[in-house]
Amino acid sequence: MPTSALKSGQKPYPSPGADLTAALPIFAVNSGAFTELVSDALRRDFGRFKDPAAACGEAADVPAGTASNWLKRRATPQGLHLLRLMATAPELRSELMRLIGMEASGDPDTERALTLLMNVAIRRQALERRQRELEE
Repeated sequence: MPTSALKSGQKPYPSPGADLTAALPIFAVNSGAFTELVSDALRRDFGRFKDPAAACGEAADVPAGTASNWLKRRATPQGLHLLRLMATAPELRSELMRLIGMEASGDPDTERALTLLMNVAIRRQALERRQRELEE
């Protein structure tokens, strides 16, 4: 919202905690609970792999040891790594969207299948691009 559209003294954002706790669960979550929530979602997304930490690390572009700490509730992915995981981990994306009041419309299995399909297409494009570069 442009600040010119605001009334005098009106903030361009809601005050955290004011009237939002019921509507937006994120305001009722502390950092420890957030770490548990993220870790549990990551385990649901990557637990089916032979090496969950390696798969999670590859998705976030971090070492497997870092991803292992996320899966064991020792740490929480931050910033860019969290966004990369949201892009590739439907359970995590769904849970985070729920926390901010934007429920996911699809079920996680469908989202997982679509995410895998998109990842295959992206990797194929990257391979084709690399092959063209090598041919030039």
